[in-house]
Amino acid sequence: VDGWKYTIGSSVYKRFKSRNTFNGNGQIGYALDRKQLLWNLQGSYSHNEGQNLLQMGAGRYTMDFNPEGATPMENRVSSLFFKQNLNRFYDKQNIWGIYSMRLATGLKLVSSVSFSNNLPLINHSSFSFFYKNTRNYSLNIPDNPDYAMTAHRNALVGLDLEYTPGLNYYIQRNVRVYTRSVYPTFSISWQKGIPDLLGGETNYQFIRAAI
Repeated sequence: VDGWKYTIGSSVYKRFKSRNTFNGNGQIGYALDRKQLLWNLQGSYSHNEGQNLLQMGAGRYTMDFNPEGATPMENRVSSLFFKQNLNRFYDKQNIWGIYSMRLATGLKLVSSVSFSNNLPLINHSSFSFFYKNTRNYSLNIPDNPDYAMTAHRNALVGLDLEYTPGLNYYIQRNVRVYTRSVYPTFSISWQKGIPDLLGGETNYQFIRAAI
């Protein structure tokens, strides 16, 4: 999809006298065949003995429709040596924030908000080391008969409540470090797509319970 791409990145870490910490990282790159500037910035701030965590980010990057599918390395090797593209991608431009806080030992609440502009992509390169004239790359369309993506914007909010029984911790350098519990984590999640909020077009509600 992107063809050859060059990316550089950097990161910064700061520990304050209050024992709070800040961690930030950024990447910037250029897709040569697609002729598109790509970038990604993320930052996190941990406070209250590591109990609360604020995360924020923004960027424009190529996103896999199925993050649990083939890894980037697997797709790269398959494309360059066998001319078979395993992944399918779309262009994502977004800004997001997540705030997690521990209400009690073992009980955590996570709230999130994100705004994104999502665009379909086509293949911009046919390069491969082998099979140059005997194979063609598959179209950048997911193998799903119900696929019908068009350019759209999302405005999403979400809440997650997690509880892990039997969770213990110890304090190291004024930061709580939690030990592994022998019990499973129970969670309930809610996500809502809000139409007309900062250009949002999707309207749905998703609720999930898990162990």
